[in-house]
Amino acid sequence: MIPKNQQQEGKEKIPADLPHPITPKTSGTYKLRVKPAIGLPLNRLAGELRLDVDGWYPQMTVSVTLVQPLSKPTHIIASLLTKDHFTYQGKIWYASAPVLMGQLIKLKVTAGPLVSKPSVMLSALSKVGEPLIFDYVSDTFHPLKLEYDFASDAASYISFETSTHPNHPASLAMETLTIAKVYNRAGFSVTDSSESGSVPISVAGADARWSSDEMHDAMETYFSQYAGSAKWAAWVFFASLSNSGKELGGIMFDSDEAPTRQGCAIFVNSFIADEPVGDPNAAAFVQRMRFWCACHELGHCMNLAHSWQKEIGAPYGSPWTTITNNPESRSLMNYPFLVSGGSTAYFNDHEYRFDDMELIFLRHAPYSFVQPGNAEWFHDHGFEQAIIPEAPWELTLRTNQPDSIYEFLECIVLELKLKNITKFPRVIDEKVLGRGSTTIIIQKKGGTPREYRPYSRSLYQNTPVVLDAGASLYESVFVSAGANGFDLAEPGDYKIHCALQVDNMIIVSAPLNIRILPPTGFEEERIAQDFFSHSVGRVLAFDGSRFHTQGINVLREVIEALPGHRVACHAKVALGLSLASDKKLLRLSSDRKKRIDVVKASPDESKKLLSSALLGDSRYISSTLSHVDYNAYMHSFIDLLKNIGDQMTIEAARSQLQECLERIGAPEKIKANAKR
Repeated sequence: MIPKNQQQEGKEKIPADLPHPITPKTSGTYKLRVKPAIGLPLNRLAGELRLDVDGWYPQMTVSVTLVQPLSKPTHIIASLLTKDHFTYQGKIWYASAPVLMGQLIKLKVTAGPLVSKPSVMLSALSKVGEPLIFDYVSDTFHPLKLEYDFASDAASYISFETSTHPNHPASLAMETLTIAKVYNRAGFSVTDSSESGSVPISVAGADARWSSDEMHDAMETYFSQYAGSAKWAAWVFFASLSNSGKELGGIMFDSDEAPTRQGCAIFVNSFIADEPVGDPNAAAFVQRMRFWCACHELGHCMNLAHSWQKEIGAPYGSPWTTITNNPESRSLMNYPFLVSGGSTAYFNDHEYRFDDMELIFLRHAPYSFVQPGNAEWFHDHGFEQAIIPEAPWELTLRTNQPDSIYEFLECIVLELKLKNITKFPRVIDEKVLGRGSTTIIIQKKGGTPREYRPYSRSLYQNTPVVLDAGASLYESVFVSAGANGFDLAEPGDYKIHCALQVDNMIIVSAPLNIRILPPTGFEEERIAQDFFSHSVGRVLAFDGSRFHTQGINVLREVIEALPGHRVACHAKVALGLSLASDKKLLRLSSDRKKRIDVVKASPDESKKLLSSALLGDSRYISSTLSHVDYNAYMHSFIDLLKNIGDQMTIEAARSQLQECLERIGAPEKIKANAKR
């Protein structure tokens, strides 16, 4: 756990423009000075030290990584106190080797006008009792290459004039603040990619909105730094709107397989572009929100969770360290509209920085925790002790499948239900179940618990609604596949838990037990060889794709080979929806010019697939698709039929949907929408 003195020592907010000639800045990265080796250097140490005692937002912290051939790296972090001029002492509070926990270390920095470059002498860690000497390399802690692209109907917002809006701290510098500056002050050596630029979207037609599958396809296709291994690089894409409309402000991509956390998208004409009523500086407010959103989403690429989500996510929990939720934080990782007093209160104290806990993570956590494309985002949850008695909400995780038994290969879609169990109406965010506040843990009987990680994380507009006593909110969650792959592939018994962050509380559902049956024949076993892939998983998770041809072909084979199997229903829906409307594909030509191609809809084929999947026994169909998704799919199907002009099928679809909603006791508002 981070010591309390960590929060009180050396909190210099803004460094002097010119360092004092006698006391130069010494924070940054140092490399271990290696002695000449004789023979094979099997005992030679390599290492790096990161000193954090001055400059921007000093944390009075040192971290050291030592690597010896044929051994695992040793990583330690210690809090520091100043003993005298350039001498520090501290206690190790994080160590990859438990035997080092609590040990005292001493640092002596050599720096000054007569020293060509600073060095640090570290005592108490050398196995032979000799101090280790580290030589200065850089005044930052990590490199970071940023690539910005924007659709031609949007714009990039990588800078903001802090003087343009009067709602700010009195101490805030009036400057042209850039994303690069924000991350440089957090400890990164930032360079902007020469590949950044505009992406034409004129061929996309009137609908310039981006779906989740299009955004993921775009990142994999276009990001010039995208690779099969972790890199200190991230992609920021600015577009107009997502297909969710104005309510989705930004999204951090969680790619289909390692590496993850490599890119994010900002939707500049979403709710973040709404001008506040009565604000004479409304235009500046909007520019600020767009800039803030880009900094926020990029923080997720660095593996930072929201300020109110720390307790249920690692590396903030085990194996990283104990960090508490801070819903009132003015960090870039909080939502301005969620703090007491809303956006006005937030920006009145906001300095375009990360809080101290986050800075320690960014600067001193093991590389794999922070580097884009490395450790999984927000993993190793442990929330069962966080149950809050007498909470005003009840969270239910449930299945619509009889006895919670699933066929082999069948997609598993669960429903979340959040109920107001008080006697009074309560105000809650309408999207609370869908904006990344939920954590789901899957455990196969006899196996290790594993967090379900969806392919994307989203920033939704906070939309308060009044939920009457006894009323509920509902959301579906496709848990079959995600960035982990197929967590629910093997036959057997599983236990699934869910936790939700709401009203600064963590609400935990009762565990849900499900069973996956073994295959019943050779065809299922044969198709399984290709089915359990990220390509198929993403096509299913995003209700279609025009990019993942391998997954599309496998799902077409599923429909042909297993027509009576429930997985065929899911395959038809995914393929049918992807053909219902034009889709955009972001491409890079052979001469590296950027363009967006439009793949035209196939309404007749879409109707054929969706009719086969959705029309029939609504009890059977809705039990595998989930009631929530069945309702949504039927509305999409009816919209397609309206475009085609098939009134007879429209009436049949409406009648079947209304029958289903009546049977399951759906809320009146949902039943009324089905009649339109």
